[in-house]
Amino acid sequence: MTKIQRFGPLGRIVLMAVVAIPPAFAVDVTYSTTGTFASSGTSTYSGANGLTISFAGTPASFPNVSVPPASFAPFGTFTAVGPTPGNTDSVLDTFTLNVTQSAPAPGGTETLTDSVTGNIKIANSQVTVVFNAGSGAGGTAVSTTDPLNGLAALQFTFPSASGAIVYYVDETTPIHPQTGSGTPGSSIINGAIDLPEPTFYTLTGSGFAALLLMTLRRRKQNA
Repeated sequence: MTKIQRFGPLGRIVLMAVVAIPPAFAVDVTYSTTGTFASSGTSTYSGANGLTISFAGTPASFPNVSVPPASFAPFGTFTAVGPTPGNTDSVLDTFTLNVTQSAPAPGGTETLTDSVTGNIKIANSQVTVVFNAGSGAGGTAVSTTDPLNGLAALQFTFPSASGAIVYYVDETTPIHPQTGSGTPGSSIINGAIDLPEPTFYTLTGSGFAALLLMTLRRRKQNA
């Protein structure tokens, strides 16, 4: 006979209720991003032979990401044009990405920095954007893995009244080149956002179950 069976119908009902405590409600996260190349001080990098790599951040008007569970989140797009046919540009720069959470409050801004290196020509690119550090309202970014694709990512956490909102920004983004037909190359900074289930339910449920078992045990002993 199990412990639950020994404590009768009341014990079984209450314990089943504890186990069945529902998870936290989903939370809509509103965020936006901006980015700057160190060489230009703007969102556009210019190469020696007509190359341009432009960054467009994710606008706050982007549909809210609803968590939990972990959900895909884009953190901006690079667009590569050029260089002129027959030329190769060597890229060496630093890029800064700012991720700002406006809801749920208080949110804040995390600043990620990276190196942008490699050679690029039309229809061929070895340029990569590699994030290596981050700090700000989300604390010091730490290396981990993206929960959706398993790739290396930087993780940081924004506090909010709804719980800790966890961000994962993939460390490496390959820059796709312009094709031979003239179509610009487009590259998205991938990542994810999550709201881990709070430990409140686990702690409360465990504590309540322990108190229930102790009470029932005492009643049985007294009887």
